[in-house]
Amino acid sequence: MSNISITVKLEGKNYPIIIGNGVIEDLPRQLGSFTQSRRVFLLSDEVFRGGYCDELTRNLKENGFEVITSYVVGGKADKTIYRALSLLDMLESMEFTRDSTFVVLGGGVIGDVGGFVAATFFRGMNLVHIPTTVTAQIDSAIGGKVAVNHNTTINAIGTYYHPRVILIDMDFLKELPRREFHSGMGEVIKSAFIKDVGFIDYLLAHSQDIISKQPDALAEVIRRTVQIKLFHVEADMREEGVRLYLNYGHTIGQAIEIASGLGREVYRHGEAVGLGMVAAAKLADLYYNDGVDRYNAHVKLLQAYQLPVTINVESIGMGAQSLRRSIYANLFKDKKRVAGGFRFVLIPEFGRAETVHNVSSRDIKSAINCLFE
Repeated sequence: MSNISITVKLEGKNYPIIIGNGVIEDLPRQLGSFTQSRRVFLLSDEVFRGGYCDELTRNLKENGFEVITSYVVGGKADKTIYRALSLLDMLESMEFTRDSTFVVLGGGVIGDVGGFVAATFFRGMNLVHIPTTVTAQIDSAIGGKVAVNHNTTINAIGTYYHPRVILIDMDFLKELPRREFHSGMGEVIKSAFIKDVGFIDYLLAHSQDIISKQPDALAEVIRRTVQIKLFHVEADMREEGVRLYLNYGHTIGQAIEIASGLGREVYRHGEAVGLGMVAAAKLADLYYNDGVDRYNAHVKLLQAYQLPVTINVESIGMGAQSLRRSIYANLFKDKKRVAGGFRFVLIPEFGRAETVHNVSSRDIKSAINCLFE
């Protein structure tokens, strides 16, 4: 399979997304294309110590780069301002400069923390994303949003900052744990429901090829999902209009993440988004009342990728009634909420999304309740 190159055009800046196998080997050449500095700070997920990270470091050093490496555990417990400050301390004490490069190798948490650090050090140093999970490759690494959680609020501290290049190496997905892979498919499914009804059909028809990581099918999934993300981001960089549609499933999904404990990570992000989509589908059925069965269509596709469609109360360690109340209360922390009340992303029809404001609390609670059936 030949590499796929997609050019991103955002806020007057163009940069490439390169999709393929073994594309991280091209990192030295990519660095030389935008900076004269030979200093690289590499933030890597701990799981790549002694493997991909060492190979990448060796390749950079053989091409004349100085590399400082730091490892973190890529879980939500590390997505904090305190982790970001510790990395900023390292950059300052080692006298990195604005024209040096911060490379992030890992999943969404690594990308968010590393991107936030790169954006804030000297008001912005060079940033390169090497996303290693499905979620990071098709969603979190793309679009320029970088942030950390604070207390019990997801992405409470953040900004917008663009990388110089994104290298999507599909080799990482070969060894990705089963649960992590399926979780990433939650964001893929979200993209299909909000923009491309033909993609919904493709995901249903090719589920076994995708689950078995057949290269051509996987490349098609990544390409189509990246292009859907870019369609929304390029039209609305600052999330004032259509980019909000990318949050489909996130309003209730993130409320579930908070209720179950961010540090505990009972649900992976894509799993929580999947649950949020099920609730949003039920909410849309109630809101539009047009006879379209969005709920069962979502359940069918999510189950094809072995994603949960109901909440496992026992795994959270909280009574069902208390959990329902907690999820509803956490909706008030959602960043998409406005002065007039809740703002939900719903799909009036498959492949098209819109934001609605006048949703009744009764219907919201009914939508949450469907996750406990």
